[in-house]
Amino acid sequence: MMLSLVDSNGDICLIDIQDMVYLQMNGHEGLHFYTDNGIYRALTAAKDWAAFLQNKGFLQLDRGTIVNVKKVAAYNPELRVVTVTTSEGNVLLPVAEKVQKQIKKLLK
Repeated sequence: MMLSLVDSNGDICLIDIQDMVYLQMNGHEGLHFYTDNGIYRALTAAKDWAAFLQNKGFLQLDRGTIVNVKKVAAYNPELRVVTVTTSEGNVLLPVAEKVQKQIKKLLK
């Protein structure tokens, strides 16, 4: 499935959701989509993306972070973080307490 997103030049691009590693709120700039090929911005709000992507292999880890479960490399329940790998290296993403059981189940 392809989505319309905005790249760093302000151009609208079509990005395949399978290429997305994670999505995260970035202050006043809104929701950013992190892929292996770069960072893109959303055209709509984070809550809309969380609802849209929930049945497509993505999980909202906390209020501002949504992850592609297939891209999770590791989960540390003691630190309550998942590790994803991007072109920039490993990234640790926080997991809200209420999502702990769900992430464990999905990663089995």
